[in-house]
Amino acid sequence: SFSLLLGSTVLSMQRGRKTMLVYYSLGLTWPRTVAVFAFQKLPAILLGDALGILIYTLAGGGGLYPGADGLFLPIYAVITTALLLLFFTAAILPFYFSAVKKSPMELFGKE
Repeated sequence: SFSLLLGSTVLSMQRGRKTMLVYYSLGLTWPRTVAVFAFQKLPAILLGDALGILIYTLAGGGGLYPGADGLFLPIYAVITTALLLLFFTAAILPFYFSAVKKSPMELFGKE
């Protein structure tokens, strides 16, 4: 899932380059423009995590292997969310920092 997140982030940043330039030319600061495109997946990831945990607990747990008692501790939800956020930040932050360090003219000068 990490490689999928990493690849989709690169592709969406490449597709959104002209839109980022439009937002920048309309007055949005460059770091904020990059942040809008870099962190647009965060609400979907957090919502999916919350819904998955809710559905799992409402379904009685079920367990992942035979003989599981279906006990779901709140720490499991915290660990799952923390791992998702760790993978998200590991995939997004290098692209965010590299794009913010460059000026828009360096990125879009050829277009």
